[in-house]
Amino acid sequence: MSVRKADGYPARDIVPVTAEYPHPAPYEAIVGEYYGRTATKSAIARSYLRLLVRQRWAMLITFLLVMGIGMAWTLTRPRLYRATAELLVTPMERGASSDSIAQSIGVLTRVRSVATEMKMLRNPDLLHDSFAALPVEQRAAGFLTREASLRRYPVVVSNPKDTDIINVEVTARDPKAAASLANLILATNTKRHQETTRSIAEMATQHVNAELQKCDTELRSVWGELTAYKKAHNIVDLSTQTAAEAQGLANLEAQVTQAQVEAVQAKLTRQTLERELGRTSEIIEASRTAVDSPVIQTIDAEIERLEQQRASLLQEYLPTAPEVRAIDQQIASARQRKTNVIHEKTETVTHSRNPLRDSLRQSYISALVAEQEAHSRVRITQGHAGTVRGRLASLPDSEQRIALLYSRIEELRSTRAYLANEQQSLKLTMHGGLPNVMPITQATPTFTPVSPNVPASIVLLVALASLLALGVAVVRDQLDDHLHSIGEVEQLAGHRVLTALPPVQNGFRGLVSEDECPAALLESFRILRGKILLSMLEPLPRVIMITSPQAGDGKSTTVANLAATIAMSGKSVLVIDGDLRHPSMHFHYGLANAVGLSSILQGDATLHDALQATPVERLSLISSGPTPKYPPETLASPALARLLDDAREAYDCILLDSTPLVNLSDGAVLASLAEGIIMVVSSDRTRQADLQYALQVLETTGKPVLGIVYNRSEEMHALRWRAEESL
Repeated sequence: MSVRKADGYPARDIVPVTAEYPHPAPYEAIVGEYYGRTATKSAIARSYLRLLVRQRWAMLITFLLVMGIGMAWTLTRPRLYRATAELLVTPMERGASSDSIAQSIGVLTRVRSVATEMKMLRNPDLLHDSFAALPVEQRAAGFLTREASLRRYPVVVSNPKDTDIINVEVTARDPKAAASLANLILATNTKRHQETTRSIAEMATQHVNAELQKCDTELRSVWGELTAYKKAHNIVDLSTQTAAEAQGLANLEAQVTQAQVEAVQAKLTRQTLERELGRTSEIIEASRTAVDSPVIQTIDAEIERLEQQRASLLQEYLPTAPEVRAIDQQIASARQRKTNVIHEKTETVTHSRNPLRDSLRQSYISALVAEQEAHSRVRITQGHAGTVRGRLASLPDSEQRIALLYSRIEELRSTRAYLANEQQSLKLTMHGGLPNVMPITQATPTFTPVSPNVPASIVLLVALASLLALGVAVVRDQLDDHLHSIGEVEQLAGHRVLTALPPVQNGFRGLVSEDECPAALLESFRILRGKILLSMLEPLPRVIMITSPQAGDGKSTTVANLAATIAMSGKSVLVIDGDLRHPSMHFHYGLANAVGLSSILQGDATLHDALQATPVERLSLISSGPTPKYPPETLASPALARLLDDAREAYDCILLDSTPLVNLSDGAVLASLAEGIIMVVSSDRTRQADLQYALQVLETTGKPVLGIVYNRSEEMHALRWRAEESL
């Protein structure tokens, strides 16, 4: 293979040619080799960035629309305020013994758990009574009703972890109404506790009063009987020993009565604790630890290794290359295997004894021992009382009767004193009994609304709007069939991209030969010139047609600047404007279009008459000339082939500008006379279907496609151009 080098052609414009040069190579690698450096940015990351840039307006509109709707909804929502009151649960020790009826009532009414108290606070009747006590004005302001009840009360009862505190939270549209209802719920709950205690105490008081009345009646009866017996038998008084025996019997009988009461109270306590033990589990779960399956860790290591291998391949290949796709398939397979075992976890559960059950068991044992002790005291005391009765039975009948009456009187006196003491304790219980809950914090109005939470709503809306905007961008990009990247063009067309032309900056519309031409644009055309002059085709194509799928892709501008670039290398170039429908080449060079190609083909002028010198040295132009009536038939004239033969003898390179290929037949006619064809496509403008159709048209001509020029490429912005590189 021979490499052609024209005289005066810049040495650094020559691209090194290897045996693999005919195959499409990654554009990034070619550019890096050309400028002596390797590009380091990820092609995939840049493709995502370009997607966002392409869809920026759709994303912006979606973002603003979602934010507008969300903010309107947030700002028009009613303001809700929350007030919180706190209760402290202080249950009495379950195993404590009770020496009186009043203490027994306290045990029965105050042995409640936090869970039980929370259940009572959620009681609909309690909430209804509390709401009914709320002033009508606060009901209307906070809950939009003047009725005495609600279908659903905005009340939340919760218990902070590891505490005996209960929080009562009320949410309303008015902060004062929320605070008032929370405080009323506490007050109503406390009142109900007191009423329950008072009710039980009242029933116990009625029983004690009845027993006290019976005791007084019996005491008067026994006193009367004693007086009558002494008078009838002329007995003045008992002897000292007999009186002592009678007093001892009375004390023993009182002790029996008290021991029986204690036995009954101990039995009630034992039965209550026995029920609690039945509802409390012996073993509880102390902790639970869950770890991922070891298989997941192995799969994660495999995915990380494959990701590193993929990143290395992207340094040399496009994302669509078979090597990269094979790695992508392995990564997808590994991730699928990870999804299948993601729910497999190894759990470690630690159990321990329930401390509450241990406490209840200790209290139960204490109550059982107290009950047995009380029964033992009853038996022992009854035995002592039987012994005293036996001694009294040995006395004369008169003394025996008197002693028994004295003993009964002392027993009744002791019982009366006990009942009177219980009566006083019950009075104190009814008026001053404390429940097992105490309000520790009263609810106060908070004028900062909990809903809507504007800062949190803004953060949520920004996240939601961003996700929706990104989703819209992805969907629109998937539905978009325009060309957006070099890799996409090469994969679709099956031809390599010769060069990528950057978007024109600063409004420049001149030729690359001008001093104001951007360095990036000039270097792109130099790359294109080098690849054409180093084409593998033998002999070197001298008649090259440049076309595009549709109008506006930039083919005419590409022809004008490529011709100027080749002329700058010292070669003679002829540009023929073959677009007889919408000619534009004469505008690029600032020339007239009175005589041109149509004039020659129709026999109205010769080649010499139509030639025009351009501002670029060694560059000539044959403009399109007057528009003929039938452009395709005019181009099909044999005179065009003779014209090209004459031009080959005078010029090193001939460039043909043609009409677009889609829906027009002119381009196919010109392509049949060319030695090579270059296709120009425009980023974000040329459709995939149009490019495929244009390539099919060229395929019917049998002429070789030298490559594709990717116009208006944003990928060129990834390179850092320096002015000295273009000198």
